[in-house]
Amino acid sequence: MGQQGQQRQLDARIAKGRGSVILYDASLIDHADRDLFDIEVWRGRGDVTTPDGGRGEAWIIRGGDREWVLRHYRRGGIVGRYVRDSYIFTGWAMSRPVREWRITARLYEMGLPVPRPVAAAGWRRGLLYRADLITERVPGVTLGSQLGKDVCTPGLFRDIGKVVARLHNAGLWHSDLNVKNILVADGRVSVIDFDKARWIRSQPALQRNLMRLERSLYKSSARRAIDESRTAALWLALTAGYREGRSAST
Repeated sequence: MGQQGQQRQLDARIAKGRGSVILYDASLIDHADRDLFDIEVWRGRGDVTTPDGGRGEAWIIRGGDREWVLRHYRRGGIVGRYVRDSYIFTGWAMSRPVREWRITARLYEMGLPVPRPVAAAGWRRGLLYRADLITERVPGVTLGSQLGKDVCTPGLFRDIGKVVARLHNAGLWHSDLNVKNILVADGRVSVIDFDKARWIRSQPALQRNLMRLERSLYKSSARRAIDESRTAALWLALTAGYREGRSAST
């Protein structure tokens, strides 16, 4: 699969200010301040390209010779209709950007196919805070956008199953495991978006995590009028790869 990466080390640093925190990889960034997360500053440099999809707001920016994704945390669902991007502050260690940065960093250092975290920031005002996250852009397109195309082979889905198994073997529970958060590019598979993910060893919980992906696959396939038997064959290949990946760790 070409997915078995070597362990990689980040140089994690924290910059704290009055009512703010920035967690960043000093091997990528010499100095981290608020301008790093200001999309208008990036636009002024001409370093913003096409908007990227995903939860909340996200932009593709260029950090030197690298492409990064800058994402502003926004609420979804019913709450998001009334509170756009504010979260209750319970300490920076428990804040969403810091938790996501640290989880993604740990997975990246383990050699798993996830984005490299660049920087995370939180800005506090009273009992609430707002947040941003920057990660390196992972090449590829979403699995959901490729459903029904020739690229969706049993071999690819077998590899997807192995990647999910590697995450579960590491004890990672992905809070939103779906076809939009799996990227494919030239046979390579990556997983993105670890907001609200957590470490867990409960096998029933991990199995439910896999079932969430199954529901997403069937729902997206039905929306594209893909024959259910074809989807079933791909899911069978994915679960075969998943079982193979899970057994490899025992």
